[in-house]
Amino acid sequence: MRNGTLQNLTWLNTKTSVFSEMIITSDNDWIILNVNASGYFRVIYDQANIERLQRQLMKDPNKIPVCNRAQIIGDAFQLMVTGLLDAGTALSTTAYLSGEKEFVVWSKAIEVLNDYVEPILPSDMYGLYKQYILKTFTPIFNYQMDLIGGDLLTVHSEILQ
Repeated sequence: MRNGTLQNLTWLNTKTSVFSEMIITSDNDWIILNVNASGYFRVIYDQANIERLQRQLMKDPNKIPVCNRAQIIGDAFQLMVTGLLDAGTALSTTAYLSGEKEFVVWSKAIEVLNDYVEPILPSDMYGLYKQYILKTFTPIFNYQMDLIGGDLLTVHSEILQ
């Protein structure tokens, strides 16, 4: 996928293969590999493409398939654990989440934040982390509250009946 447009399916046979669909010609171009997670593998993007993807996610996340939005976050944190990506870059893949509405993406984000970030967070950084989480999660919380009429007690009571 390039700039939101599907390209012909191409299998990369070697680590050095470059195809015309992969060539980025402007600062606004970005590519997604493993579209819709059709293969069972992780994708590591170069720093320039990560930054372009982040700009696109901030501007309009819907240009990138839901599955790939979750995959970008999941891959980044897994690559961080293996030492192939720095923690700042991995965490930056979650920067756009305050504008995300899809459950699949939020599920992956919560999973990686719980599994990878909280356990290694130094105690003196925990306050900043809490602020980040509050800022990031408040919009989706408010969105979900609006969907249910803003009354968790009534919804909870209805579920129990």
